Amino acid sequence: MKLKTNQDILQGEWKQLQGAVRQQWGKLTNDDLMTAQGGWEQMIGQLQSRYGYTRADAETRLDAFINHWNVNVRDKSADAAENAQNSVTETVEAAKSSVADTFQSAKSTLADAAQQTQQSVSHAAQQTQKSVAQKAHQVQDAAVTAGTTVDKKVKRNRWKLLLMTLLVGVGVGYWLSSQ
Repeated sequence: MKLKTNQDILQGEWKQLQGAVRQQWGKLTNDDLMTAQGGWEQMIGQLQSRYGYTRADAETRLDAFINHWNVNVRDKSADAAENAQNSVTETVEAAKSSVADTFQSAKSTLADAAQQTQQSVSHAAQQTQKSVAQKAHQVQDAAVTAGTTVDKKVKRNRWKLLLMTLLVGVGVGYWLSSQ
């Protein structure tokens, strides 16, 4: 892979370099820059013309300028990459923290809901148990009352029952004998 020379950089990065060239060599006009169009020889000529540099001096200065600019661009790119990496790392850490917080909150909410549900079910079971016990007691009371009533009626109508039983027995006997 061929390394870029400063001449290649000047030509390939001309649009980005123009502003920096203007700052470095303020005597160069827009027309001078348009004429140069990123060409190495043209820039050397413009520097010689505007600043009175010798060819060797103009080449040395332009070479040093591009080296400095290229290092700054690489440094800025490295800084930007590092800043982007830090930003991504911070975002990931914030997301992890947010997910952990959300998980803990959900876990706590679910635990509270489970406890409330358990309490509600326990309360409902107790209420149902009380209700069933009350109904059972009412049924027992009704059975006792019914039994007592039947018992009283049987005692009060004992002769009537005995007479009815006797009559039924005689009727059945008569019917059987006639068969």
